[in-house]
Amino acid sequence: MHPYKKAIHALEVLKNELPLCFKHGKEKLPIAVGIHHDVLAYYASDKRFSKTNLRKAINLYTSGTIYLKKIVEGAVRINLVGQETTRVTKEEAQNAKALLLDKKIRAQKKKTKH
Repeated sequence: MHPYKKAIHALEVLKNELPLCFKHGKEKLPIAVGIHHDVLAYYASDKRFSKTNLRKAINLYTSGTIYLKKIVEGAVRINLVGQETTRVTKEEAQNAKALLLDKKIRAQKKKTKH
């Protein structure tokens, strides 16, 4: 299986097995900073996927447009069971805004090439 497909599979497992944290579509909420440590610990003895695939799955989740739009200053971050941990800082919100702008610029460049 291609590495990207493995990461997508791992993300679907996270959404199905940890639905209070990894949500679908517009229901997404900012997740706790460093949550990959919790995810890796939770799946430590699980042979379905590697640590690398879990990290890539989390990266896919947190780099999506819908998710990045949820990263606004003061928004609640949640843990694996959906409980509030911290809030999004001004700097984190600014970084998310910059990532969204970069995604938009890359998408426009891609359109003009075709």
